[in-house]
Amino acid sequence: MAERKPRRDRASDPSAPAHAWPGDSIGYLIWRSYLVFRRAFDDGLAELDVTMAQVGLAGELMVRGPRTVADLARVIGITPQGAALAVGHLRKIGWVAESQARGRGRSILLEITEKGRDGYLRAADVVERVDKAITGGMTATERKGTLSGLRSIAEPGGSPR
Repeated sequence: MAERKPRRDRASDPSAPAHAWPGDSIGYLIWRSYLVFRRAFDDGLAELDVTMAQVGLAGELMVRGPRTVADLARVIGITPQGAALAVGHLRKIGWVAESQARGRGRSILLEITEKGRDGYLRAADVVERVDKAITGGMTATERKGTLSGLRSIAEPGGSPR
C-alpha cells in the first residue's frame, strides 16, 4: 500500500495567514454577505415588526394562494417549527388568517389578508432599498453574473433570468 502524503492546502498551511483562505471561498463570502444583508433587512423591517422569513412566507401566500404551514416551510426551506412560529406572528399582526378554502384532513390552510398584502408591499420596498444600497457599486455585468450564480445555488433546476 502506498504511503499517503498529507496534502497541503491554504486552509491547513501554517505559513498562510488565517484570514487568507476565506477570500477565495464562495460559501464563506455568501455567508459574510448574508450577515451584511440580514443586519440591513432586520433594521429596515423592524418598523413593520416582521423578519425576512416572515416576509418570504407572506410573499408565498400572495403568489401561490392558501397553503399549510408545512407547505410554506418546504417552499422557502425552513423547518416546520420555524414556519409555525413565523406564521403565528403574522397571524398576531393581522397579515395572515385561516383560509375559507377547505383544508386537507386536519391541516389548516392560511391566506394573506389585505393588511398582509399592504405590509408585504411595504416590506418589498424595504428589501429593494436595502438591495440597492448594498449592491449599488456593482456594474450591470457584475450584478447579472452574481444573480445567475446565486440562482444556480438557491434555485436548483431553475434557469437564470
